[in-house]
Amino acid sequence: IDGDSVRIFEMSPGDFGIEQSDMRNVRVSTSEESAALIRDVFSGKCENSDAVNLVVINAAAAILVASRNSDISTAFDRAKEAINSGAAAEKLRQLADLTNR
Repeated sequence: IDGDSVRIFEMSPGDFGIEQSDMRNVRVSTSEESAALIRDVFSGKCENSDAVNLVVINAAAAILVASRNSDISTAFDRAKEAINSGAAAEKLRQLADLTNR
């Protein structure tokens, strides 16, 4: 959203050089399983590449929406860096600390 203008776009894994995958590979049954999967992705311990790709693409979309001066490729790179550097895990830890007070 920029003033009275709304930009609508679609993304797919192919936009990032990622092959389309079966989302059944990342399906979880409980909120606890979901939280554990996210923690594993953020910590770099997740061996499920489909889950990692899903989280990075969603993080890229959030970065793109939040940053007016970003393009999708830059947002994707920033998302990968946040996860690989541990910054995403640290922010998740801070959020958990804040909400558990």
